[in-house]
Amino acid sequence: MNSDANLDSYPDGQKLQRFAMATFFYSTQGSDWVENEGWLTEENECSWYSSSSRDACDDSGNLAYLDLNENGLSGSLSSELAMLSNSLTRIALSGNPLGDNGASRLGGTLPSEYGLLSKLEVLSINNHRISGTIPSEIGLLTALNVLDLEGNDFSGSLPTTIGRLRGLNNFYSAFNRISGAIPSEVGQLSLLVNLHLLGNQLSATIPTEIGNLSILQSISLGSNRIQGTLPTQFGGLSNLQGSVDLSDNLLTGTIPTEMGQIQQIRNTLNLSFNKLSGSLPFELGRLVNLRGLKLQNNEFTGLVPVGFSSLLKLEELRIENNSLTGSVPLFVCQSLVTDKVFNNPTVFVSDCIAEVECSCCQYCCGDGVGCVCQFADTDIDFLCNSPALEGSRLSQVP
Repeated sequence: MNSDANLDSYPDGQKLQRFAMATFFYSTQGSDWVENEGWLTEENECSWYSSSSRDACDDSGNLAYLDLNENGLSGSLSSELAMLSNSLTRIALSGNPLGDNGASRLGGTLPSEYGLLSKLEVLSINNHRISGTIPSEIGLLTALNVLDLEGNDFSGSLPTTIGRLRGLNNFYSAFNRISGAIPSEVGQLSLLVNLHLLGNQLSATIPTEIGNLSILQSISLGSNRIQGTLPTQFGGLSNLQGSVDLSDNLLTGTIPTEMGQIQQIRNTLNLSFNKLSGSLPFELGRLVNLRGLKLQNNEFTGLVPVGFSSLLKLEELRIENNSLTGSVPLFVCQSLVTDKVFNNPTVFVSDCIAEVECSCCQYCCGDGVGCVCQFADTDIDFLCNSPALEGSRLSQVP
């Protein structure tokens, strides 16, 4: 910037803008970016490299969009970006996929000064190594639609100030080290569509206020340490259309019958690997658009409900490693597997070696002997190689 012969001729606002962008460049090791064309040159800063095809600046020449996704950023975030509070509406700095262990990534912390970016609508800084806590000042970003902090190293608890983000549609903070409780203030995010907190260290119970999220479409709280029972208020989430993932937690008690009210759900209801008990509610049969129902590795007892025969779109049903008994009703077998043998039959896994009688289950499991396909070496042995189980966690396979 010192070599810019035009520096003295710039308006004060442009000087400030170029300074903020220059400090960001140096702070994130701009000379090592994958692409940095134009940065720190005499060219107008609105033409400096951006990973987006949209214009970086608004009609007044003020930086609105800082898009540098998958561009090899490292170092740390500069607090000076907060100087652009009158114009910046988007910060998109996604790192390379986590599978690329050699990729450059940002470290350091998320500057609390970013709370001054009052016009910010998108804050997407995922797949980096940013640590520390999510600053409470995040609650000042009341124009925010998207908050994506997924795949970092954030720790500490979620700030209660998140409840002030009344316009938030998408909150992604999976695969961090966030601990403590889900704040009840999350229930104030009335426009929230997606809530993904998978793979953290969250504990305590699911707040009942979650039932206030009336337009929520997907929720992922799996692989945490969440305790307590499933709130009956889940039944009020009538717009859930994606998936519900509460797996790999410490949930206890029964599945509330109100879960049968989320009839818009089209993907997977995953309650596996918890400590849930009691009988399987007949009301789950009302989820007629469901494609996956995973209830394995819990403490359920009783019979397989005949109501499951209504789940005609089901592609995977997992009930193994429980304490269920009796026979799978004939109607369930006919609806889910037998009538669809040559047309995408439901992958059905149960404890049918000893505890449950199931003539149509592809995989039968039993304590100490693992899970085997009961159709091996038969005319329908192709059922033993269902694509639905690829990459799946099949319990106790020998």
